[in-house]
Amino acid sequence: MLKTLKNFQIFIYLLLFTCNTAYADACIKSLESMLYSKKEKIELTINQTQLSSENKRLIKNYMSKSNYKFDMQLSKRIITYSDILKQSDVPKFINSLGELNNKKIKNKLVKKFASINTTIDKRVAKERLKGRFSNIAKFEQDFTSIAYGCKVNSWNPARKKAAINTQGFFLGIGIASNTFSYSTTHWDEEKDAQWFGKLGYELGIVLLSNWISSKILSNPSNTVFQQWYKGYYKSRLVGLLDLGAYSALFGTSQSDALKKLEELRSDKNFDKKMAELEPYFENKKLFQKYKEILFNTYKNVINQKDITNNNKNLNLIKQEDLDNPKVQKKLLEAILAKEYDEKNDGPIQTGNNGLDRYSYNALFGLAYTPISLPMGIYIYQTLCMGSLTPKETFLKAAAIYTAYKMFSGQTYFYTRDKLIGQ
Repeated sequence: MLKTLKNFQIFIYLLLFTCNTAYADACIKSLESMLYSKKEKIELTINQTQLSSENKRLIKNYMSKSNYKFDMQLSKRIITYSDILKQSDVPKFINSLGELNNKKIKNKLVKKFASINTTIDKRVAKERLKGRFSNIAKFEQDFTSIAYGCKVNSWNPARKKAAINTQGFFLGIGIASNTFSYSTTHWDEEKDAQWFGKLGYELGIVLLSNWISSKILSNPSNTVFQQWYKGYYKSRLVGLLDLGAYSALFGTSQSDALKKLEELRSDKNFDKKMAELEPYFENKKLFQKYKEILFNTYKNVINQKDITNNNKNLNLIKQEDLDNPKVQKKLLEAILAKEYDEKNDGPIQTGNNGLDRYSYNALFGLAYTPISLPMGIYIYQTLCMGSLTPKETFLKAAAIYTAYKMFSGQTYFYTRDKLIGQ
């Protein structure tokens, strides 16, 4: 008897020594299986969660009922799922768990739990066949936590990691895809400083937009509708920034227009230049907002003559009239209008490069949101669920995004070029 006890002690010492080495996890589990019963291990697992004491007690009471058919795997999954749920949702979930045996589950939390379990079982079976993970039990445990975390609308470790990965993914691949789409659409243009400047500007706007989109997509508190309207609303805020910045950087320069106005003072072809500017006083499509003010001003400036119905009203202006500040102001508007028209020959013409751009993006965003939002959600879920196989997951997400951008990116830049000349 003493010899047997001594041998058992030696065995325990060896086991404890081994548990301090590379096989710590396996040894601790071996010790737990020796020291605790299945139900005691479940109780230990419950105590290790972040659940409130009330919810811990609720789960323990549920699992101690006489009609509860104990199953180690299911019990652990119930605990893991409960730990990820919002604390207020745990009682609703536990009290409706009896529906698991029903053909039709009414409770949304239980229904989602059953659906995720199916996903977990399929993935575990798939990985078991592939043999990529030496410890399939460890994979199942890790993937279970990830699957619940990605599908439940609460901030949890899986969601937080996915949020970081999604932001990095959209920022990185957004640069590559938009560089390709912009370059192919504008390849026939001269590759000067302005061409590369516009490309760099496009990428800057894309990075800002993608960063905002990824923040909205990865926030678990947002419903699909909230993701839609927040995404569109914030894209319009970026659009306002884009409106002012693009006009300032790439619109018709005020200083260039002033130079051309000064050149008119000594231009031998003054009357011809006035004739060229004539349409930009008359064109209702381009500058409706300027027309009434412009003609009423000239009626008072040029000898009090009514020139609003004169097809050649600019012929009334002589070079000596250029000293008049009011004449200068209106001619400057006409020069800017002419410069704008020469650069923008599409059907969307507001009179301002930035406003053209804003109007087009607003329309394009409305049309493409039903496509882009589901695509974004799918990529987020792909990156979240695939964190245990990062290389394979990235390639899958990149392939999906590239296929989408090959269509949407080319469509965006091509139609924008045709509609607003940008």
